[in-house]
Amino acid sequence: MSNLPGMANRCENDNDWTMLLVSEGCGPLLGVRPEEMTCEGGISCIDLIHMDDRQRVRLEIDTQLEKGNSFQVVYRIIMPKTGEMKWIWERGQANLNADEEILFLEGF
Repeated sequence: MSNLPGMANRCENDNDWTMLLVSEGCGPLLGVRPEEMTCEGGISCIDLIHMDDRQRVRLEIDTQLEKGNSFQVVYRIIMPKTGEMKWIWERGQANLNADEEILFLEGF
């Protein structure tokens, strides 16, 4: 995944979208190392999303997941080290267990 032009990730479907796996693409995109984005690294995914977009992003993703669909969403992030704002396009889907319960989300 280190050659992808963007950031691939796997995260919990929790309030913070806690990152379980983050590709090397987070460096060019966010200005941080992959390990800084995991639960031990201290940077929460939800904290990156612009405050004015958080509720809408959560609603859009949850609505698509409830329908069993993948999701696409555009939103603003605030770079953790510089405070710079960037627009992000994200596409993802839920990974389900045998009982159709969400194990985690995967996205790019």
